[in-house]
Order: sequence, then C-alpha cells, then structure tokens
Amino acid sequence: MFCHIYKWLLSKAWDKNQTITGVLDRHLRRCASCREYARFLESLHHRFTQDTTDLLKTSPSALNERIISALDMDIKPKAAKTVKPFMLPALAASLAALIIVAGLIFKIAPFQRGEPVGLAFPRFDIPTTSVENFLQEIESPYEEEFLDLKETMKSTAEFLISRLDVNLGKRQQ
Repeated sequence: MFCHIYKWLLSKAWDKNQTITGVLDRHLRRCASCREYARFLESLHHRFTQDTTDLLKTSPSALNERIISALDMDIKPKAAKTVKPFMLPALAASLAALIIVAGLIFKIAPFQRGEPVGLAFPRFDIPTTSVENFLQEIESPYEEEFLDLKETMKSTAEFLISRLDVNLGKRQQ
C-alpha cells in the first residue's frame, strides 16, 4: 500500500551505503515488488562500480588522479555576498529619499472618494446579445459563401451539360 515510501527509503539507504534494518527489512520480507526493487538497486550499484573500474582502466592515469582528487576534496558552498560597509550610508540615503518622494506624491496628489486618481479601471461596454444572434453573426459569412458556391456549381453543371450533350436516352422536355 505504501510501497512508494519503502522504495524511497530503499533508494535513500543505497545512496548513503546504509544497511537495511527494522520496518524496512520486515516490509521487504513481505512485499515482492519492493524485493524486486531492492534487487534492481543492488544490480545497479554493481553495474556502476563495474563501469567505474572499467573506465579507470581505459582512461589516462593523470585524468584518473584529477577525478579522484576532485571527488575527495570537500566542496564548500560559496558565501553570500555581503554589502560593503561604505555602501551602507548610500543605501540608507537613497531609501530615505524614496520615502520622502513617496510621501510628497501622496500628500500633493488629489484624492477623490471611491477611486484614487490615476488608478481608474478601464470600463468595457459589452453589448448584450442572445446566443442565437451571436451564432447567426458568426454563421452569416459562411452561409453567403455556401450560397455563392451553390450558384457557381449549378451554373458549372448547366454549362457542362450543354457542352457534353450525350444522347443517353430520350430527353423529357
């Protein structure tokens, strides 16, 4: 039922080279799907170690040493950039100027009841129409096109009949 959690725990244990104990071991004895996943992780681990040894045999020794030394060194995260001390007064002055300018704008700008000036929302005049009228407006160009096409086909058929007058039988007039 919670096999996805146990599979995640299995993967985490393989990643950290930990032994499987407790609840996880008990679940593995009961669940065939998780046992199969554990076998897959084990085969994957063996395959990676075999590929690593094969790669180390075929690559130049200088490259191997550089890779191993890069893996062995402790990689420290970069420290966050700090604000330099001489920048603090300039930052404080610009913040104060910004607050003063904003205060002046709100003090001087006129304010009407309801909506502030300059923040008026656009109004859209949407005509109210029925669905039938809307569909008729959409279909009318196509309807005209079909009527024109019908007339063209009719005149083309009459022309072909007049030019290809084949006596297939008596014509009724």
